[in-house]
Amino acid sequence: MKKSKLFLVVLMCLILTSNLHSHPVRNREIQYEQPDGTILNVFISGDENFMLIHDEEMYTIIRDSRTRFYCWARQGEDGELESTGFPIHLHDPKDLGLEPGETISPERRRLRTRSIPHNENIQGRSDSRNTPSTGDINQVVIFVRFSDDTEFPSLRNEYEELFNGFAPEQNSLKRYFYDTSYEQLTINSHLYPISGTANIISYQSPSVRDYFQPYQWNQEFS
Repeated sequence: MKKSKLFLVVLMCLILTSNLHSHPVRNREIQYEQPDGTILNVFISGDENFMLIHDEEMYTIIRDSRTRFYCWARQGEDGELESTGFPIHLHDPKDLGLEPGETISPERRRLRTRSIPHNENIQGRSDSRNTPSTGDINQVVIFVRFSDDTEFPSLRNEYEELFNGFAPEQNSLKRYFYDTSYEQLTINSHLYPISGTANIISYQSPSVRDYFQPYQWNQEFS
């Protein structure tokens, strides 16, 4: 359960910091694994509106929603990227007649950009960040477990300290953002469901933990 605590805090840090400042990414190398175990070294480029996976020659890659393989991509009739169905480790994009730089249509890009909210009413600012970097933030932390998990064994006050502890020596989410923002940002976490006791009561997912594990390739599918 110590691992679960760490995961909760790391997850909240990632969510909050990812929205504080959004910078374009260009040719950042990343590694993926195909369902058959093949390791892929590819690149990502883009920004908070749209991220593209591609190889070193800028041929676009997308994960096939049916087979779960990373395949060469092309622009579909609706302006979005679609899978060709050809896994990138088994086929050369040149042999398929594809061109480098395949991406979504300009209209689709405009729609994505317009769908991202701006903080026009947060402390009088109007910019492209979705989370304020100063002031007070109130967030909800919801306890959820899988259908094959038992209830959280730790007491509720342990998580209160983990998220809302404010002593200078505490390693809490609240203290971390308060210190790194030079005392400009305070994050207050509200834990749900409210149990009324020292124990944690959590919502239970209808699915088991393995349901969310990565898809595994099998021979009959090939």
